[in-house]
Amino acid sequence: PEQLSGGAVTTAKDVYALGALMPRLLCGAAPLELERLPMALALERVLHAEPPLPSAAAARAAAPPVPAAQLAGDLDQIVAKALRKSPEQRYASAAELAADLQRYRRHEPVSARGYGMGYVLGRFVRRHRVTVALTLGLAATLVLGLSLALWLWTDAQRARERAEQSAATTQAISDFLNRDLL
Repeated sequence: PEQLSGGAVTTAKDVYALGALMPRLLCGAAPLELERLPMALALERVLHAEPPLPSAAAARAAAPPVPAAQLAGDLDQIVAKALRKSPEQRYASAAELAADLQRYRRHEPVSARGYGMGYVLGRFVRRHRVTVALTLGLAATLVLGLSLALWLWTDAQRARERAEQSAATTQAISDFLNRDLL
């Protein structure tokens, strides 16, 4: 877009070009449909229209190379960031784009999505499923064990109180019988 509008040509142009290639590879379609459009309208679309997310494009395609469900989320956001109209909002370099793609492949948080707590936690859980499951199982076992111990302690306390009350009653009866009958 910056080339068409006469702006400075930087590495952001290359990032945009890579971003424009990604929907073709992932969805089998160009990011923006420009064929059969007059040149002025095609230029207007490139400069101002936001391309659809790859998952939306794949959902409309008959047989996309990658199913729409696999594109939704991180890949959508990576492609969208690479195709932003403003060069300042894109990846600073192709290496930064590649790094985000590597993070996606490792199920780590990607910079295109931001680093919200829920998102980062979800990525952590995805990478460490077994450890998280075992930890949650252990925590549940501890909570259950502590709950059982507390219940048994409370029950023992009540039994002790009943025994003490019964002993006191027995002692009172014994004292009464010894004092009044003997």
